[in-house]
Amino acid sequence: MSNRITVTQFCSFYKTDPEFFEELAAHGIMDFESEKNEIIIDDEQLSELEKLRYWRYELQINPEGIDVIRQLLQRQHKLISDLDELKRQLALFK
Repeated sequence: MSNRITVTQFCSFYKTDPEFFEELAAHGIMDFESEKNEIIIDDEQLSELEKLRYWRYELQINPEGIDVIRQLLQRQHKLISDLDELKRQLALFK
């Protein structure tokens, strides 16, 4: 079973506004579970949330910009993965 924390705990520790989570959900950037009228964060989501919080509050990137950056990074990772696979296939012919 994964460890979970509440949005209140996250916001208290990271000095973050709860509206940050509403922004992420409203823009389809991240989904969250609710339990007893409290948003719950799984530990698998923490590193991603820390990165998104940094982008939002330290770099002052708006939610739309965050979404674009995430999509571009996902595409980059896929292209790198595809390139690695092509290199492996090419090595078979050498």
